[in-house]
Amino acid sequence: MIENKKKLYTFICVALRNFLFGHLVSNRYKKDMAIPETITFDTGSQKEIVNITSLFTCATTGNLIDPAEVFNNFTKSLSRSIIAESYELIKTYCEQTNQMSIFKSWRYYNFNRVIRNCTSHGTGGTLNRWPPELSKSDVTIVKWRHKEVRKSMVGSSVSLLTDPEIVQFAKDQITFIDQKLS
Repeated sequence: MIENKKKLYTFICVALRNFLFGHLVSNRYKKDMAIPETITFDTGSQKEIVNITSLFTCATTGNLIDPAEVFNNFTKSLSRSIIAESYELIKTYCEQTNQMSIFKSWRYYNFNRVIRNCTSHGTGGTLNRWPPELSKSDVTIVKWRHKEVRKSMVGSSVSLLTDPEIVQFAKDQITFIDQKLS
């Protein structure tokens, strides 16, 4: 449960901080990363040692995966995470506070929803289907600033947002929360 607008704002900021921190860590270590053979998870009461070499070995060649590719996949995961999580947080709050109509009237709602679906369903970047409600309303393009996703792209890999655009989109979500939600 998201008790109030301040809590929603905090959760969105946490998602944005996680995205930014992930990039800080990635940028720091990707230049000189040695992948260890194991990683240990230790909570004090539980301990698990995982051999990760096989996870960082290419199934086709048997060679270790290039650290640059590991970090590229990691940052893509960060992008998918913030896009999906921020949408779900706002949606949950709006449902709990009977403000879904306000969320749906936000000019970037449909874009937010479509890119969230692209990141959360299937292969994490493919537009698998067009929302039926948009088809019924003859909406074939959703936009955010200069970016657009078209119904004709269903089945295609969709180049979503660059990292700077993700930060700006998160800021737009925060502005929406501040100015439109109670």
